[in-house]
Amino acid sequence: MNKPQIKITSRKQNLNKVEKNLKPKHSNFLLTINLNQQYHKDEHKKNLEGDMSYFDDAINKLLNSIESYVKLPEGTPFNDETIKDVNIDYTIEVGDIKKQIHTHIMIKFKHQTRIQLDFLKIKEFFKKEMGLKNIYLQAKLLRPSASDNILDYLDKMT
Repeated sequence: MNKPQIKITSRKQNLNKVEKNLKPKHSNFLLTINLNQQYHKDEHKKNLEGDMSYFDDAINKLLNSIESYVKLPEGTPFNDETIKDVNIDYTIEVGDIKKQIHTHIMIKFKHQTRIQLDFLKIKEFFKKEMGLKNIYLQAKLLRPSASDNILDYLDKMT
């Protein structure tokens, strides 16, 4: 009886190689922003529609310059090397009970670095843009699996 053939394959990690294809991370933020302005009567409908339109413009202004509201580690640029993809979805609503204009904004980042949103800067932007003394801002960091349920929630108005 003969000994079976044994095949051995060996590899060594190249210690000089820079890791380029790191798996990207996903960070999903859900922002709820309420202007705390109540619209009770039909006579305010014109003001309500105008304010919703103005709010929509403000939201778009902020989202089109989202890089100004993102905190990255010092010296890390906001470019396609570090931020692979940004997907944003939002809905503007008027509450059933208090008739307050508010928005739900889902911001999904695919990235290679640590990332945070500057919530204080976002709040200050909306206060200034809407000419208000204060607004309500709630922010949640969501797991990627939870974001699909939130998107269904955002679509409830369509």
